[in-house]
Amino acid sequence: MIQPSPPLDTSASPAATDIPARAAPLSRLPALCEAAVFALSRTQRPRAKSAHFVLYRIRTETPMVHAQPVLGMVIGKAQLRRAHQRNRVKRVIREVFRLHQHTLPPQPWIVRMTRRPAWADKAAGEFRHNCRDEIQSLLAAALERPAP
Repeated sequence: MIQPSPPLDTSASPAATDIPARAAPLSRLPALCEAAVFALSRTQRPRAKSAHFVLYRIRTETPMVHAQPVLGMVIGKAQLRRAHQRNRVKRVIREVFRLHQHTLPPQPWIVRMTRRPAWADKAAGEFRHNCRDEIQSLLAAALERPAP
């Protein structure tokens, strides 16, 4: 015969109240999938430039649906021939933007790779480190510049 389990105690025990509250986890940024917004990036002035990347902050007349920044990336085969390198760059870009999402205005942001980096053929760790440093400096430069 199966015995019923005892009812759960919903009162707060002293041990449960000693646990500090965690900070809310960082959410994923929504991806930008609209071709029209990518086309707008060609007509607008870049927000910041680095040796291998250009960052655009797209100004639209229509209000944003999301209350957070939206990220789009253009990493072409002409710059990085191998798919694993393009994917690695995209992962690094997403991670940097995810960590800085609370400081970004809720608008579409597009990162475009403009030329093949010299560190493209380095080992994975050095590749990620160089890419992360360049994207972080690019984002810092974009946030320092006053909004038009």
